[in-house]
Amino acid sequence: MPIRPNRGIIGDDITKIESGIITDWFNNVKGTEHENEVAPYLPSLMGHPPTEVVIGKGSGVPNVDYKLKELAQDPIDNAEIKDSLL
Repeated sequence: MPIRPNRGIIGDDITKIESGIITDWFNNVKGTEHENEVAPYLPSLMGHPPTEVVIGKGSGVPNVDYKLKELAQDPIDNAEIKDSLL
């Protein structure tokens, strides 16, 4: 029986973040001792890859900012991001 990718604890996609609010929160705690505030367990403890921010229909401005930094691109104006998301 196949397992849904977003199934809690054992799903392959459980460490992917699409929500803008959670991305903002993750950005604030990434690399600190408080990384487990985003999820109830550390991905490495469960044999999953590190947390990954993805772009999707639930994404917001924090996702776009995060991805731009990840790609070493210059940030763009928040109004411009909001216009392209709407």
